Amino acid sequence: MPGTITQRGKNAWRLQVYAGFDFNGKPMRYTKTFHGTKREANAELANFYNECQLGNIQPGSNVIVNDLMELYHKEYVLLYLKSTSRRSFEGIYKKWIKNSIGKKKANKVQRVDIQKWINNIAQQVSPKTVRNIYSILRSAFNYGIELNIINNNPCNNIKMPRKEHTEAQFYNIDQVKQICSSLDELPERDLVFKCAILLALFGGLRIGEINGLDWDVIDFDANTIQIVKTRMYEPKTGLYEDTPKTISGNRTVTLPEDIMLQLQFLQKHQNTVNPYFKNNAVFKTDDGIIMHSNVIRNWFMKFCQNSDLPYYGLHALRHTHASMLASLGAELPQVSTRLGHSTLSTTLNIYTHLFENKDKMLSQQLQEFIKNE
Repeated sequence: MPGTITQRGKNAWRLQVYAGFDFNGKPMRYTKTFHGTKREANAELANFYNECQLGNIQPGSNVIVNDLMELYHKEYVLLYLKSTSRRSFEGIYKKWIKNSIGKKKANKVQRVDIQKWINNIAQQVSPKTVRNIYSILRSAFNYGIELNIINNNPCNNIKMPRKEHTEAQFYNIDQVKQICSSLDELPERDLVFKCAILLALFGGLRIGEINGLDWDVIDFDANTIQIVKTRMYEPKTGLYEDTPKTISGNRTVTLPEDIMLQLQFLQKHQNTVNPYFKNNAVFKTDDGIIMHSNVIRNWFMKFCQNSDLPYYGLHALRHTHASMLASLGAELPQVSTRLGHSTLSTTLNIYTHLFENKDKMLSQQLQEFIKNE
């Protein structure tokens, strides 16, 4: 009989069997306490073994949360997540999980353990950061369920700190005019920076998407650009290419003719300065080196100082683009598609104020309709 019986008291027995192997290649141990005679215990041991073989019994596993996190990291995070997401996972795991709840047995963690863990973290970081940390642990537990390592997720139904509502910063119409006026006064050597700012302001592109542009994705006849990749920088690996942030990030953006004309000027300038560039990237130095995003950020910071404008960061230009679209009457789906958001809720969560204003305008229009009736 595969298994052992150990007497634990009068008519009390500890049943133990091994069936299958865990993800580390170790035999999985199943245990059970049974009350009855020794003959009945032997019969129960046979039934218990069969149930374990069928996968109907949860193993008495020594797997701790750290084991589960490392498996999830190796078999999922490293294979399927983007570089930025991988770095986020690794940082969060090391700081918030590994030396706290990570030491507990995965199949022994209770919902109250997770709630206490979350409440402790909430005293130290923002609600948004708490949710990011929580999301990683919950995903790892879900992965454990999929692999039959554990049979429930203690991260479900956890009370989270209330979200902070912060409005996205953006430039008003007068400031946009000032930006455009100051850009027009720039010398030709700053043309590459001028085009980057215009693409963020009038195309709503992220800095990684701007850096990821090659000349062959720009259609000067149709006045469009295709967003098909990003270029980002990572301290350990340097400059690297990746797909856009979301599936919806792969998109075609139509730009005003004046913006396309500036891009044509930039292309002509590059061909004049160095007609033998080794790469086809749009944003590069006159030596043909692809630009680091921080170079553009630092340039824009100095530009704002010299133009007597507040510096809200490059991403504020993307927010400003969304604001301009809303003021021009664009609907939520149009704004979301142009920005490359994965869901409408993402757009609405960031730009609530814009569409609240539109709702007020609709109410006023309805009131005027009633009066005219």
